[in-house]
Amino acid sequence: MNVEVRMLLRFGFLVALSLAACSEETVSQVRPAIHVTPEAIDLGDTPVGQLKKHQVDIVSLGSAPLTVKLITLGPAVGSTTVSQDLALNVAEMLPKIVATSQTMTFEVQHIPRDAILDSGALHIQSDDPTLGEVIVPITQAAT
Repeated sequence: MNVEVRMLLRFGFLVALSLAACSEETVSQVRPAIHVTPEAIDLGDTPVGQLKKHQVDIVSLGSAPLTVKLITLGPAVGSTTVSQDLALNVAEMLPKIVATSQTMTFEVQHIPRDAILDSGALHIQSDDPTLGEVIVPITQAAT
């Protein structure tokens, strides 16, 4: 082989190595990230028999789309039951892909049947590699 062909082969090899290194670095930094607001839901002093809606926003803050896998109501910390006065209103089919910088919105609804204080926890599961499940406490303080 002549010198020019060898130089071209070496140059091509170095370019290929360089591209492979760049693409691995870029791929490892592309990932979804979740942000939920509010971080806690205060049910307030909803009158018995009245509906009060609490909006929850899931924002996709990562460099890749976020997949929201599951949204459920569970018991509050230290409890074993979920209040029957709480409900979810999720209009989107799950799993739902939320594009980067976009928001998915749903509601936690509270309709008290009695004067007993209600509580629970909202569980949001996603493909965020750092924060796979977000738990939002739901409380009602005595007035």
